Amino acid sequence: MRFDVCVVGGGTVGCAAALGFSQLGYSVLWITKPAGQAQHQQPDYHQSLPVYMLTRASMYILQHLGIWAQISTEISGPVYDMQIWDAHNTAQIQFPKPADDGPMAWTVPHAALVQACKTHVASAKNIHFVAGTISHVVNTPAGATLQTVEGGHYEVSLLCAADGEHSWVRAHLDMPIQSKPYNQTAWTTRVHHSGMHHQCARQRFSSEGPLAFLPMHNPQESAIVWSLNNPPDSEAALDRALQIASEGILGMLERSIPWKQDVLVERHAEQYAVGSTVLLGDAAHRLHPLAGQGLNLGLLDVACLLEQFHDEPDNVFKKQRKLSRYARLRRGHNTEMIQTMWMLHQGYLNQSHACVSMRGFGMTVLDHAAFIKRSVVEYAMGRFPGAPTWAKVAP
Repeated sequence: MRFDVCVVGGGTVGCAAALGFSQLGYSVLWITKPAGQAQHQQPDYHQSLPVYMLTRASMYILQHLGIWAQISTEISGPVYDMQIWDAHNTAQIQFPKPADDGPMAWTVPHAALVQACKTHVASAKNIHFVAGTISHVVNTPAGATLQTVEGGHYEVSLLCAADGEHSWVRAHLDMPIQSKPYNQTAWTTRVHHSGMHHQCARQRFSSEGPLAFLPMHNPQESAIVWSLNNPPDSEAALDRALQIASEGILGMLERSIPWKQDVLVERHAEQYAVGSTVLLGDAAHRLHPLAGQGLNLGLLDVACLLEQFHDEPDNVFKKQRKLSRYARLRRGHNTEMIQTMWMLHQGYLNQSHACVSMRGFGMTVLDHAAFIKRSVVEYAMGRFPGAPTWAKVAP
């Protein structure tokens, strides 16, 4: 069977790519792993992890794809403010609301986002869905040929690998990737608190590691992302440490679901496009969660790629030019974000008196620089040079 585009990967980024190419009129083959029993169960949004903080840019992209309309307003939590402080001095930064007074971001549970994708895909045209395991890929500038363990044989003009940080497609095609550990583990959970979050996202930086509180729809519930160098040896000890580290900013905390953990490793592909294959999302990059940008960058990847292929790739030369432009735009932007996260990570590991004083001075200056703070908010909302059109304006 022959298709214009094949998307490999069943996550949000893969779904977005499949839907986007379908809307542009391409015939799409979407290959995901065979569903397990858990994937057929009704999702529990109140137990779901991770919780994503989606920027305005991501919301616009999901609106263009028709996915955002499937996410209930009773599940997503709007974020109007953001507060950052340093545990080792008195400095803090309070970011302003966007100029239009709308939310700067939304918190959305993973299960709600996956369900919204599935609901919208069910009515999509031009998408041929295959639940299977790829066994072989031949990749050339003219196109790619795929075989699955289940006996499928497919020819495609463009192969999009959105199959996660341990991408099988990337490894099979020997596309090199740079990796280095953060020497931290991200611990995530959800808590109820006696105080109100007032739709404000909060982040505390310390030598232990950054601690983020993401406000949920319930005004007395937040998702926790705590990246730790040396976590306590039990969940009970972790709960006690969390209460202390929160500095009482949300009152008394009560964990509602078990902790989950993820070892943090920075990964970045050296090439985003080879032959007729292109990398998207975690298959191309993985960075520290301290700014919550992982999925947001993946959706920007999708929007940028779709923008290159808004017209038919009528020959190999044009397709290669489009892929080269995508790779240049997205690898450049993602490199900036990855390097920024690494510098922040390293900067807060250094607890010398001079470094703590410099951080405090820098944060205080930034907190009084309204123009710079507003520029940071605008950047996070997708208004930066080279940003895809779908990330900048609502449909």
